[in-house]
Amino acid sequence: MALRQRLRIAEQEDVGQVLERAAFAHIGRAAVIDDERRPVGVVSLSDIERAIRASRLGDHASGATSLTPG
Repeated sequence: MALRQRLRIAEQEDVGQVLERAAFAHIGRAAVIDDERRPVGVVSLSDIERAIRASRLGDHASGATSLTPG
C-alpha cells in the first residue's frame, strides 16, 4: 500500500488502529475521509493526545475513542 493510502483514515476508524499505523506515527497526521472517500479534515498526533488528556479530565465528548466528534 502506498504511503498516501496509509495516510487516509475513515471517519469511524478506531483511534487505536490509527496509532498503530507506522505511516501515521512517522508523519504525525493523516487525512480523514468520509464514506464517499472525500476529505473532511485532518487529524494529527497532537489532536489525539489532546483528546486523550481531555477524556481523562472527564470531557468524554472530546472524540478520544473515535475520529468523529461527539
